[in-house]
Amino acid sequence: MKKKVLILCLIFVSLSIFGAEKQEKNKNYYFDFLMKPLDTKNQYIFYLPYLFMPFERAKLMDEGVSELKVSFYKSSTFIDYFAANEKGLFDLESTMLAFQYSQTIGGIEWRALLPFFYHGPGYLDPFIENFHMAFGLPNGGREYWASNQMDFFYQTTEGDTSTKIFHKNKPFYGIGDLSLFGKKEIYNNNAVVAISGGVKIPFFYGEFISSKTFDLGSSIHLDYYGNRGYLYATGGFRLMLGRGDYKKELDRSFYSFQIGSGIGFRLSDTTAVFMQFYFQTSPYKTGIKRLDNPSSVHSFGIRWQWDDFLIQLSGDEDSFTYAAPDISFNIQTEFRF
Repeated sequence: MKKKVLILCLIFVSLSIFGAEKQEKNKNYYFDFLMKPLDTKNQYIFYLPYLFMPFERAKLMDEGVSELKVSFYKSSTFIDYFAANEKGLFDLESTMLAFQYSQTIGGIEWRALLPFFYHGPGYLDPFIENFHMAFGLPNGGREYWASNQMDFFYQTTEGDTSTKIFHKNKPFYGIGDLSLFGKKEIYNNNAVVAISGGVKIPFFYGEFISSKTFDLGSSIHLDYYGNRGYLYATGGFRLMLGRGDYKKELDRSFYSFQIGSGIGFRLSDTTAVFMQFYFQTSPYKTGIKRLDNPSSVHSFGIRWQWDDFLIQLSGDEDSFTYAAPDISFNIQTEFRF
């Protein structure tokens, strides 16, 4: 375990040093640094371990420019499931700390992502219940269980015998799998079109931390820049190769699709606001609707820029599919050099 962590740290340090040696720090203003899609991720605990093909700007960074991102995600999941021979309670909060490094070399923008996951009890239940009550939205049974407690189990019954597939009532955490991405422009005018590819390598093997699958994905990205407005869209797929966890009980598909679009508006030279929708088909085929149905992530966010430093605040809501976390938050810092 320690050797694997050391190897990953060396990879990120080497990338950063290489980027610094290739080009001096560039203090110019980059319009695309501010105006780009919100960097969000579907925080559903059943989706988190798999490769995620996100919204990305189609426009590449300048050759030799490097970008370092640190993202903090917080989300709450609640599913109370009962069927004839199955039952489960998925009640917990998830925290994800993600480190990303990007650089354009040879006309391709390369990116590496390494996440850390923590799942346990939390503090969001009262806030979510009050938010739903204020807008007349259902709580999905959350109000009938203890607030800010963790219970995460799934069991099947055959005759008089019950088998717990998993049961976790204490926090668990670990380093997730390393993901690598490449992106190339195929059209660049006022509208920019790019294609990207990604791979997730099963580096660690923690339960619900790694999917234990070798994942491949590809997306197409579209940007359109106006004077203050910015339109963007994406679409693509991913393949999840290998047996993975709970293949029999939580039957898994080997593919998933995603599509999304969004809009940004520049309030000033250093401030912009965004709204976007991201739809993703489920990687599961379990018979549990809130696992099998496509999920929607409706995101709102604001971004501020100071020279080569940028900060993003955003929130995600599953508006109508009820197949994603009730609510998620993201705080992200970025540094370009």
